[in-house]
Amino acid sequence: MNIEDYYPVINAAYIYMMIGGSKKKKGRKLAQYIITSWGNLKDNNWWRQATIAEAQLLLGDYLESENTFKEAVEAGKPDKFMLETTREQIKIYSVIDKIETKIEGILKILN
Repeated sequence: MNIEDYYPVINAAYIYMMIGGSKKKKGRKLAQYIITSWGNLKDNNWWRQATIAEAQLLLGDYLESENTFKEAVEAGKPDKFMLETTREQIKIYSVIDKIETKIEGILKILN
């Protein structure tokens, strides 16, 4: 994994969070790394902004994640594929981590 590239980092963070137990700490650490490294970049790159929003979600900051997703949709103009893949990954994680009701606003944005 290239730690300088946000895409594999968020995927690794999801995997650690879904494994659970002591591995969640590694997932949270990677999510925080994403926010620290790329969180101040406000641009129209859908994937980068969605990744930041996903990292916020993994850290349990659902409102901030929702706001970042709103900004990402407005600035990044994601196509149907981009929205669907992001939404599906979040839905799978939400079922495993039992946070479905906490992310309803996020899923609405991604519809």
